[in-house]
Amino acid sequence: MPLPWTAQRPAFGFSDSPDTWLPLPACYGSCAADTQREPPDSTLHLYRHLLRLRRRFRLGAGDLRWARSSPAGVLHFTNGIVEVMANLGRRAGPASARRSAPGRLHWVTGRLPPDATVWFTR
Repeated sequence: MPLPWTAQRPAFGFSDSPDTWLPLPACYGSCAADTQREPPDSTLHLYRHLLRLRRRFRLGAGDLRWARSSPAGVLHFTNGIVEVMANLGRRAGPASARRSAPGRLHWVTGRLPPDATVWFTR
């Protein structure tokens, strides 16, 4: 789906005509970038924050290293000083006790729930 830019324009800012090759439902207007500038908990603010973290921790620029062993269903790797554990399975999996990024003190001990991801800084 293309990112809607402006909620009140034809084709949400992609065209001057509402007749585009990829029509978007009217409900997508609430996801338009211009409607998400103000609310601090919007998806736009979340993505901007995540992009800042990506630059800060140089994600994608460092060496990606897979963990030597990880439980079934748990994706576990490091990239620079960031360690990521993502539970893609249907059951809770073991998680290490570490400090999670970005700079807040959260300890993960015991189990990582299904469909959950945690980032740690080392």
